Amino acid sequence: MSMKNSIQARKIRLLAGQKTTVTEFTTNSDKSWSAVFFSNTEGLNSIKLFQKQLGGGYGTEGEIEYTIGNFPNGDSITGTGSCVISAQADNNCELSYYFVDETYSVQLPPLCRTFVINSDPNYTTIGYPPFGRYYCTIQCTSNFDIRLVTSAGDLVLNRVVAGSFFFTNRSYFMHAPDLELQVRNSIPNQVIHIEHYQ
Repeated sequence: MSMKNSIQARKIRLLAGQKTTVTEFTTNSDKSWSAVFFSNTEGLNSIKLFQKQLGGGYGTEGEIEYTIGNFPNGDSITGTGSCVISAQADNNCELSYYFVDETYSVQLPPLCRTFVINSDPNYTTIGYPPFGRYYCTIQCTSNFDIRLVTSAGDLVLNRVVAGSFFFTNRSYFMHAPDLELQVRNSIPNQVIHIEHYQ
């Protein structure tokens, strides 16, 4: 399909474990494009995207792999020249995408959320990082624990935080798009503020 001055937008049904072509397009080797992807199915894992450049020009010959977060999140990718974009998920789900044959940059403002955990110490699932915001800062009124887990519930990181800030590099940590963030309070009615940003 020629992508001269055109826009595509549609939803794709992904079957568990099956690699599905999302779009295939042909354009000049110096023509740039952008695509935005969203996960539409709640409660499932992240989605892998595969970008295969076709031909030479400024593109590569090989596959570039991306991961987008779980519902209701996603991300954008850019490229140059002809390519095929495919997607694969571990569970049946729906993927939306928007494609335009020009490159643009997206500057997203921080997404800030404040939680009050009213219970005795207990893990609360915060979820996957929001669209395009993988830096995370957590501030709190007292000690707290965090953990990052896979969609299958496998523990990847478990950290006890003494004090009111959690940071591993300056004042933030990287929240991977395929991991859920969980926070455990140390006292009832504890206020926890979480900021995700670019």
